[in-house]
Amino acid sequence: MLSPRQATASPPDRRSLRQPLDPVTGYNVVAADYEGWHWQTFWRRNEHPLVISALQPFRRGLDIGCGTGAYMRSLKRLGEVTGIDPSPEMLRQARLKLRWGAELRLGTTASLPVDANRYDLCLSARSLCHEANLEAAIREVARVATVGGTWVITDVHSEHPYPCTRIPVAGRGDVFIETHKRTPEKLAQVACSTGLWRLAHAQSYTWHDLLWQPKSTEFARIDRRGVRPVFFILRLVRMANPAANPA
Repeated sequence: MLSPRQATASPPDRRSLRQPLDPVTGYNVVAADYEGWHWQTFWRRNEHPLVISALQPFRRGLDIGCGTGAYMRSLKRLGEVTGIDPSPEMLRQARLKLRWGAELRLGTTASLPVDANRYDLCLSARSLCHEANLEAAIREVARVATVGGTWVITDVHSEHPYPCTRIPVAGRGDVFIETHKRTPEKLAQVACSTGLWRLAHAQSYTWHDLLWQPKSTEFARIDRRGVRPVFFILRLVRMANPAANPA
């Protein structure tokens, strides 16, 4: 869980912002500007429709790294949904945006403040890259997922040329946030090696696959040749816990 210092720390001054910040501090700084970030338009028009159109109705869903709540309104149409995020300021923005009284809790992927065996849908949209201990995070999501439940993971592809998450903040310049770049193959391999998940679907998306192909120079790093993928989507299914070794 987050320490009181992490949850209440004052934003750093502008001189420190070119050094990558930890995710809690970084997203606290950018929260008020996050929805206006040009990449949010990209995700809303490309990733979001692909994720939502592939989902079936569920009983209980968990949006892990929900941020300002971009997915929660769509998820609510399919089932009961709870949002988790490590940044108090991002959750504050989500509460302002989601006026239907969404259930929002402070937590990280590696330490989810919810009961075990409860959620038949988990979603990690570009949030798992902020977890340093990948296996711990994967096991924690397995703890809260029901057997047969689905975990959808999306992220910027490691072949997309970016060193870490960078978000502009009015009056402060760009804020850099610690990011752990991983291939979809690596994520799937680590998840399946635990014996708790099986891979049901994996797809990477290049320029040619985009539903919306932005012309703005703000997206200059996207490979318009269609060689380097921009992002990926994985779908994992929770398996029964491996049988204990006989005595």
